[in-house]
Amino acid sequence: MMDNIFRDYRRACGYTQCQLADMVGVDQTTVSKWEDEIAYPHVSQLLILQRVLHIPDQQMLNGLREIESRRRARQ
Repeated sequence: MMDNIFRDYRRACGYTQCQLADMVGVDQTTVSKWEDEIAYPHVSQLLILQRVLHIPDQQMLNGLREIESRRRARQ
């Protein structure tokens, strides 16, 4: 089970939150919110994240499902 798809793949690629934020065109705090599961990336950002972090299609879908499942459990 993954901790958080965005954090796990970012770390595997060796990027800091700031570096990833620059690549996606957002602020570092936005990346932090994605990793803390406070916010979701916009659909257009998901495509950039998938390309930059080399996330396979199925892994992206599974990771997003896990995030949503945890968010619902907290409510």
